[in-house]
Amino acid sequence: FKSFFSKKNMNNIFEDIVKKGESCSLETIINPIGDLSPFYVDVKISILKDEFDEFVGFVISVSDISLRKKWEKEIVEAKESAERSDKLKSQLISNVSHELITPLNSILGFSSILKEEDFGEEINEMIKMINDSALHQLKLIKNFLNVAKTEAKTYEVKRELIATNTFFIKVEKEISIKAKKYNLNYFVEINKNLPQYIEIDSMILKSILDNILDNAFKFTEKGFVKFVVEFQNNALKFTIQDTGIGIKEDFQEKIYDRFFQGDFSITKKYEGTGLGLTIVKQFVNLLKGEVSFKSSKSGTVFFVTIPDVTMDNK
Repeated sequence: FKSFFSKKNMNNIFEDIVKKGESCSLETIINPIGDLSPFYVDVKISILKDEFDEFVGFVISVSDISLRKKWEKEIVEAKESAERSDKLKSQLISNVSHELITPLNSILGFSSILKEEDFGEEINEMIKMINDSALHQLKLIKNFLNVAKTEAKTYEVKRELIATNTFFIKVEKEISIKAKKYNLNYFVEINKNLPQYIEIDSMILKSILDNILDNAFKFTEKGFVKFVVEFQNNALKFTIQDTGIGIKEDFQEKIYDRFFQGDFSITKKYEGTGLGLTIVKQFVNLLKGEVSFKSSKSGTVFFVTIPDVTMDNK
């Protein structure tokens, strides 16, 4: 206690207060002599003036803030503990996902080979069911894995040069397959000024588009899904519009939360894990982009912008 209020220390503090003309507040720990435990104090020092506004001296007040400092420490420790726990859970999901993917790839490989053969209508349908189910499970596991990686901050963005024409032809083909599956119309518009090649993480971009398009088709019972690609000011811009059930206003602030699906009736009717838009948000952030939407009872429109895209027209 004496060390803090030493003549040299206090003179330095007083000089600084007089120079600035302001009061000051200092927090310090006091180590008492003897068996008493250390404690924190808040020392407030103010300038005292007389009725003529002349300097007279200083007013010093000392408050024990040990309890407040204890609470602050507990809050920090609780936050760090929660972060460690979340990281461990993400690591567990990542490890388990890898173990599940290996046998699924074998199932997919063999079922794909069997699909090429003709075993009769009934057997062929069973093989198709095996293949479709395995693909569905693989996609779910990869979604868990992607969330785990992004939340554990272990996902590395790997930029590569891709041919835009080839990439978006594949996207359009998958859209046509989805449209046929859900018996919906679809429209694809790709801006003519799109560069021939762009440098981007194609896996991340594909996952962003797949998850938004999957939701667009899944939640649309009649009408259409529209996909638009534009390139402006070195930015890729996507618009995905549907004529589906829309997103209730009460749920719109939560749609990027993990496992959020609105209400039980939606979960039961449309299935899914509620991770699609979580992944979209996390992956868009990894690419330093933006995602937004507007929704009503007549449908939903998502807007995605990926800035600073390196292009090559060679």
